[in-house]
Amino acid sequence: MSKEEVSNEWRRNNGRRALRVLATIGGYSPFVIAVIMLVGLATSIIFGASYELIRDTLSHWVGETSPGWKTYVPLILLVLLMLSLGIHKLRYLAVEAAGDHPPKVSIHESAPAKALVLFLSMPSIHHLPQVDAIENESGEENLKRRVRAFLENLNTGDFLDAGWLEKEFGAMNWRMPLQAIRHHLTVERACLQQVVIIPSADDGERLGTHHLDEIFRDHVEGVLRRRFKDKPKGRVRVDRVADIVEQHDLTDADNRKTDLTKGVLFHDFKSLIHLLYFVFKYLKKSYLESEILVDITGGQKTNSVAAAVFAILVPTRRFQYIDTNSFDVRSFDVYHELDTLMPQ
Repeated sequence: MSKEEVSNEWRRNNGRRALRVLATIGGYSPFVIAVIMLVGLATSIIFGASYELIRDTLSHWVGETSPGWKTYVPLILLVLLMLSLGIHKLRYLAVEAAGDHPPKVSIHESAPAKALVLFLSMPSIHHLPQVDAIENESGEENLKRRVRAFLENLNTGDFLDAGWLEKEFGAMNWRMPLQAIRHHLTVERACLQQVVIIPSADDGERLGTHHLDEIFRDHVEGVLRRRFKDKPKGRVRVDRVADIVEQHDLTDADNRKTDLTKGVLFHDFKSLIHLLYFVFKYLKKSYLESEILVDITGGQKTNSVAAAVFAILVPTRRFQYIDTNSFDVRSFDVYHELDTLMPQ
């Protein structure tokens, strides 16, 4: 091996060990152990020097000795620099090793969630017989009339019946969020307690689904009340995101305050990430992070990517996707398996 190849292999091996050390304070690399020991030594020196400095300063105030500023302050600053360099080196090795090592991906049937976050797409009802009698004109009220007409003219049944859902909604994009809710109400050990709807904002002349989020919510809650009455599943909360996230918390890509009652642009990556942060912040008051699931099926590609990235950032977060062919509900975990990072 060339000198450069040896150097690269050394960095990779120690990077993997650094990841292991950072996670479990373990590892077998003399280099990484030395860095850890230096960090510990630097920390102890800082505490010791700070103690002596405080003691001398207090003694000076009562007239016993002169303060040791000239001795201890430079020492503390020097050791702080050493500590910063040691931590930076460990972080550099860990990040480099994580980039070189393929992550693990776990794909399985979506496990029960207590809280479900959904993106609401515009329903594709343009040429359905239920709405033919309503003029296809632009405007919020016309859109609402058409969607209500579609829902009111559905055949007897509800979305909790998989066969009914397939027959009545077909490939219509509102089938996806209904399928997601149905899954978490009918899966074994179902424990769904809350659903949060994230609608889209108006984009130019294109209307967003914030005009329809109340209609969607009322349809879901109506089905649950009819089916389950006073049982726990009948009390599942269905919230619009504007009802749970404080308005002043969120800004758009241009740092302007976002009015969540008017939805969020599904192509505004920054606003989507910030919005998901505040949604999870709210939900974590009632649930563990592992009990919250974000469904990335609805909306556009940008909001799906944003939601997936947001979920991957924290190991305990999960996201799910509904296969648009089989309509299976799958959840995904993407993580680094630390045990495999040790060189063989």
